[in-house]
Amino acid sequence: MAFIIPDNILETLICTFCHKYLSVKPIIVYPNRDVECGRCAATEQQKSHGAGVESVYGKMVDKWLFKCINRFDGCRELLTCSQVPDHEKVCLEKNHKCPICHEELKSFLMIQHFHSNHKDAILDCPAFVFNLNDHLGMLTVYIYQEEDNLFFLYISYNQLENTIELQLVYMGSEKIASNIYHQFTVYSENKEFDINCSAKSSCINEFSLVDVSNMSRLIFVKFKIAYQNLQFCAITDNVNSSSSSINHSFEKLKLGQGETNQTNKIIEFPSGYNLQCFNCKEICIYSFYASKTVDYYYSPMHNNILCFYCFQWLNHKNKIKEYHFYVKHTTPSNFRSRFCKWNCGRHFVYSEIVLHEIYCKKRIQYYNCPVQNCQIQNSALPLSDHLLIDHDCNSVTDHLLIEASFFPIFELPEECFVFVEDQIIYFQLTAQDEYNMECKIVTNDDKIQLQWKPHVLFFNNNTLSTLANLCINDKNIDCIAKIVLVKNE
Repeated sequence: MAFIIPDNILETLICTFCHKYLSVKPIIVYPNRDVECGRCAATEQQKSHGAGVESVYGKMVDKWLFKCINRFDGCRELLTCSQVPDHEKVCLEKNHKCPICHEELKSFLMIQHFHSNHKDAILDCPAFVFNLNDHLGMLTVYIYQEEDNLFFLYISYNQLENTIELQLVYMGSEKIASNIYHQFTVYSENKEFDINCSAKSSCINEFSLVDVSNMSRLIFVKFKIAYQNLQFCAITDNVNSSSSSINHSFEKLKLGQGETNQTNKIIEFPSGYNLQCFNCKEICIYSFYASKTVDYYYSPMHNNILCFYCFQWLNHKNKIKEYHFYVKHTTPSNFRSRFCKWNCGRHFVYSEIVLHEIYCKKRIQYYNCPVQNCQIQNSALPLSDHLLIDHDCNSVTDHLLIEASFFPIFELPEECFVFVEDQIIYFQLTAQDEYNMECKIVTNDDKIQLQWKPHVLFFNNNTLSTLANLCINDKNIDCIAKIVLVKNE
């Protein structure tokens, strides 16, 4: 079985001479503890250190998967040691200038450069404090890493206009940057003002301008990043063939003129492809059961994807026009597991991945406690514990306190909090003579309440159902609920 090297370990497996990952054999260790990867030919300097010996490590890594050394430039390949040399012949390194000292560096050396030369300019979370008195007329620069992406954050204070300019720039290509969006939130020391900037792409010329004339001199800034149509690292069962060999996005659709069945095509997708439903924004929605596969639908004309559940719902509501051609896809068995997108190094079958990615400790997303008048703000896992311990949520302790946006219903009453996009939804379903349901967004934000509302989709054995026709008491039928956010009309 293939095993991906977690980032915290990968960053320690570095060649002493070329500073790249120890992902090319043989791995040679010298008496002075220098370590040489297979890329580096023996030089006079290495020879002067004495004869090296091949490391036992080199004999262990045949089925380990390494990220490409150019991952900060946007490459998302997962490679075995045997694949790395050929891949690096075509995946070329790019030079980037340090925005502080202007030294030219390869992307994989940038973080190391900041740790050595600009330690105070490293952000370890998407938030920081900015003192206007310390930055009069100065440009301040930070570096921030999220998953396999590096960003430069620029902030400057214009004293004459009493404004600050904020810029978050992706270090890789402009094409990828245009699909990464960020949003700044700025508030003052005493939280008299809370300013949410509009979302911007992470390109060079995009910036947010904030008027701070009514704020104190101490400014708090936080930001969140959203990715659209980007690739995440994935794994296939066949680690002996590079995912470069599957470099086509989809096989060409051979659609005859007389073909009328529009949902019978089975097409394999490449391992790095990001299957994100454009309607509900969920990634990789399949089945709760590893033995079953739920299909998804791809539009070659519009290059977007609908998950199985959204397709059924929109098709039932006649929201899919005849000219919006969708082709049904079934996932091949060797593509039914994926690594966590938050880069924790673990991988799961699709039946488990969505819930894991909500609770993953590497996920930086904070939520307000859904209990009225509680001011606690935390990430999903501590928030779940908080609900149980501090609010005695015994009514929902028969199962997970917080669910993913789609979840099975085994018995009634069902009561839980549900994560949908960046909102928490309260859901309750009871039955006496008939089903009674309550579903609402739990937020103090009036704008959210005015603009959005939750809509619940029910399925019996993966067939769209009305609430009245749910078969929860039938053990032969799997009942599933999926919650989506829709705009108030």
